Amino acid sequence: MATATFSPDLAAEQLDRVAVRTPVAPALCVSRILFQALLIIPFLLVNKAGLVGNIIFFGALAALVFRGGEWPLKVLTLMVLGLICNQWYVPKSQIWTIARFCIPPLVLIYSMADMARLNVSLFRRQYYLWHMLFIAVSAILSIMTGYLVHISLLKLLNYSVGTTAIFAQVAIQRARRRDLTEWFVTLIVVIVILGFASLPLGIAYNAKHFGEDMRTYYFNGPFYHSNTMGPFAALIALYLTCVYLFGRYRNRWICGLSILSFVYFMRLSQSRTSFAALLAGLAVLLVLTFLLHRRRQILLRLNIRRSTLILGGLGFAAVLALVDVGTGGQLSKAVTTFINKGTDREEVDLEQVLASRKGRIEMSWENFEQSPLIGIGFELSTEQWFQENASVFYAPVEKGFLPTAVLEQSGIIGAIFFVGTLIAMIRYLASTMNVPGLVMFIGFLIVNCGEVMYFGVAGHGAFGWQMVAAGILLGDFAVYDARQPSNRNRFIPLPSALS
Repeated sequence: MATATFSPDLAAEQLDRVAVRTPVAPALCVSRILFQALLIIPFLLVNKAGLVGNIIFFGALAALVFRGGEWPLKVLTLMVLGLICNQWYVPKSQIWTIARFCIPPLVLIYSMADMARLNVSLFRRQYYLWHMLFIAVSAILSIMTGYLVHISLLKLLNYSVGTTAIFAQVAIQRARRRDLTEWFVTLIVVIVILGFASLPLGIAYNAKHFGEDMRTYYFNGPFYHSNTMGPFAALIALYLTCVYLFGRYRNRWICGLSILSFVYFMRLSQSRTSFAALLAGLAVLLVLTFLLHRRRQILLRLNIRRSTLILGGLGFAAVLALVDVGTGGQLSKAVTTFINKGTDREEVDLEQVLASRKGRIEMSWENFEQSPLIGIGFELSTEQWFQENASVFYAPVEKGFLPTAVLEQSGIIGAIFFVGTLIAMIRYLASTMNVPGLVMFIGFLIVNCGEVMYFGVAGHGAFGWQMVAAGILLGDFAVYDARQPSNRNRFIPLPSALS
């Protein structure tokens, strides 16, 4: 008797037969995007009604989960958008402190039932197994430290539930061949509207900054803090670039205008991290269009020739050089001044550039040296304020650099499993030719090297994970079968052999 063996390709083909298909995805319809945006904004503003508004907001989100289809993922995105939104638009009350932990488990429970109906399982994915293994190891190491174990374990639980809910929804929407690009673009348009509206409303600089200088100088615009504005502006601009390059949409000009808007926001926020992350992410994108352009008969759909991308980049650099020469070095001086945060030095002051992160990095490294094997515990801090004020529902930590943050919280042992998780995720996305997903994941990692949010799914880190999810979903519609060239301009999702 022949022994049955598991084949990922066969499993994907079986899933493909039972999945609900949408062969042709909708274009970026301007009227529909604006209509949805004009519904989302009042829905967010209902929170200004206080307790009653919070109850309406979260009650509506809970009810929408049970509409099924795309709504569980949309609910997650709406809740996180409200969470990171400017405090003037969405005041954060005690209801928010507790309710933000309730929606992800609800989405996860519904998603588990949905996955059972579709015969979808995350445990068939190596990256998810590594992800859960890292969480399990981190839990054991946190218990071994004996330091604020209850807070560490609760953060791990929330991290596992939040990320699993996102991974589950990605798997479900991919199985159903749903293209949610228009939804994510709509959310981005909402952010653009709220960002520009914050300027005349006088709330563009209303974030609270703590430290020696209590004045608020930095632009936070649509978000509740400038440290959220900068990194996410880069991540959003990177996603919009992917949509423009890989998406077969009639109205991709919306992406171009939105990218310019976020570059303007980045300039207002004076975020060096955001500009560095965007440039690094674009470089990764360019490299991947060459490395992952073909697998078997599957080709990467690219709206602009690779040669045009390179020539365009070189031409842009040449224009900048000519402008700098023509203005007597004013352009390079302006860039240097921006990098130095307004200092009139003629060269880049690396010490000043690293000053804002140096203290956090040094603290993480000192904590790592005190406990190099197991760390101090998941998402914990040794600062006096944290020790005195950390609670079950509110225990924020601020880290300056992802590698040292991982070593600090889980030591060398945990770092090994974390690196394994990253490799498994990158390998999976590369093997399935999911260039947008890979670009967004690497971009998210780059952002975390200046503002660590990778593990903070109860805060603005959740938005970063959702942008990664948006990229993965877009990736399914960024390839076509070379044997059917007529399909190049149609929305044919990722073939089952690659899914």
